[in-house]
Amino acid sequence: GTGAAGIGSGGGNGSCNSIAISGGEVTATEGTDGAGIGSGLDGHCGSITISGGTVHAHLTSGSGAAIGSGRNGSYDSITISGGSVLATGYEGGAGIGSGLGGDSSFGPIVISGGEVTVKGGKYAAAIGKGWDDQGRDLSITLSSCKIWIPALKGVNGFDADVITPALDDPSAWAAANVIIELTGE
Repeated sequence: GTGAAGIGSGGGNGSCNSIAISGGEVTATEGTDGAGIGSGLDGHCGSITISGGTVHAHLTSGSGAAIGSGRNGSYDSITISGGSVLATGYEGGAGIGSGLGGDSSFGPIVISGGEVTVKGGKYAAAIGKGWDDQGRDLSITLSSCKIWIPALKGVNGFDADVITPALDDPSAWAAANVIIELTGE
């Protein structure tokens, strides 16, 4: 329906408990302000967990995140611990994180395994906050993963209140077994 996530909650204050993807090939798209995977427009989703498989969340319109919240929506947590993930936001939504205009407190984004290729929508982070996101307490924690991302910080990069390991400390990335490749897109 209008504003619903591709996989997750419906639009207009819809909700879903949790989403878990552990294998196979999953493709999710959305076009009217819901997330590809997560909450719909003004909706809420509990935990989003990807532990294996091949996941493509690619938005071609709308302003939700590819994986996370729809426009003005929220989620409890996002955990990627394995698999191959390709996440592309569109108009103001992050690749992984919040959609445009969120004002909720978002749970953590934890990437503890797998390979992630990510790009944010217009004015949004690739991983973290969507455009005009007023949410607080967003954290990103990285370990044992490889990430392809257009920029290191801000628009089309990482954007959160707390990021571990620190982005300006490549030795900390190595200690956490994190490889970050900048694509410059």
